[in-house]
Amino acid sequence: MIRPTYERGHDLNNERAALNKFCRELDCDFISLPKAARADSILFRDGNARVIVEVKVRKNERMKYTTYMISQHKYLALCDWADKGFISVLLVQWTDDLGYVTIPVEHTVSVGGRYDRGDPKDIENVVHIDIGKFSTADYDKCINP
Repeated sequence: MIRPTYERGHDLNNERAALNKFCRELDCDFISLPKAARADSILFRDGNARVIVEVKVRKNERMKYTTYMISQHKYLALCDWADKGFISVLLVQWTDDLGYVTIPVEHTVSVGGRYDRGDPKDIENVVHIDIGKFSTADYDKCINP
């Protein structure tokens, strides 16, 4: 059975807005990647690909939870990009802040996910990243570590 796609046009627009904001701060451009790439975009500056980004937009304030939860599958895909020599970044737009963390990062693993859609495949191994690990300023450090 083919799994439904939950990402809608407005979700993509919100992700693009967060990425545009991030790229303005970094003075870089981005190209969206195909789904098979297992990341959302690649950032480049002066024609050089530098950063792989997974973008998430949340409907809560940054400090509502002590950790940020992402599927282990997505986390490991970002680690694969880092193993290939890219700077791998998880970018999160909260209602009150924009932050990023470079992957790999210290984390814990548990079982979790979304229960609101009634999709059993939404429950999986997840990675919890301490909210304090996210940088919300000095974005240039992610492209020039």
